[in-house]
Amino acid sequence: MRYTLLIVCYSFLVAHVPHESTVATVMPRVFLIGDYEEEYDLLQEEYEISLLEICDNDMQLAYGKLISMFEEMEAYAEQIGYDVNGVRIWLHLFWGEDGTIEYLAFHPRPNSRKVENEELETFLLGFVHQYRFPLISTEKYTLYSSASFPTFSKRLQRN
Repeated sequence: MRYTLLIVCYSFLVAHVPHESTVATVMPRVFLIGDYEEEYDLLQEEYEISLLEICDNDMQLAYGKLISMFEEMEAYAEQIGYDVNGVRIWLHLFWGEDGTIEYLAFHPRPNSRKVENEELETFLLGFVHQYRFPLISTEKYTLYSSASFPTFSKRLQRN
């Protein structure tokens, strides 16, 4: 039942998400790394600026915002009843100037708990649809990272 609801939500979101990118409109907002290779290459050309650059090369600021987003992902998973514990993924995020995640490419890491790619894609699409990254910029920006759930982070203070 839960997965049926996720699939219905996924179908609705894919059909009703506008794409403002120069990438062809057939490009889904969330996709598995390795699919849509030509469009993925174009995305990487279009989103040249990194999250770290947008944060004026302040590693603590960039890391703090990223960890906050992962914590929001966990909260969203709990809210919809999707178990992300043990999931480990590579993520390539593409943000618009207003912090909207315009595209998200993902791939499960080899040491991840086994989850169906379609379920994970549906979860990520739902998250992308409702979340806005708390960083506004004059340019689009990107980050390639990995995420492990649950998120454990310890932020060290500079002396």
